[in-house]
Amino acid sequence: MCPPLCMETKILYNCTVCRLRRTKCLSDEICYPAALGLYKAMWTIIFCSIISIALGIIACTVEYWRNVMRLEGEAENKKTK
Repeated sequence: MCPPLCMETKILYNCTVCRLRRTKCLSDEICYPAALGLYKAMWTIIFCSIISIALGIIACTVEYWRNVMRLEGEAENKKTK
């Protein structure tokens, strides 16, 4: 059990052996882990999003220039005929 429901120790009923048992409460670190995991996940998502957008822009730029070069090549071929 975690604070504030549990303070230091708590008497619990163990249904497996049908006995009351005194157990220690879990520490705050276990019950409420540091928010660093959340920040790490947030920055990972932001980083992946930025990389995805950058790769998308690069792919669109490459495709645009490939089409421009193809169209220029077709235009030169028509002029030479």
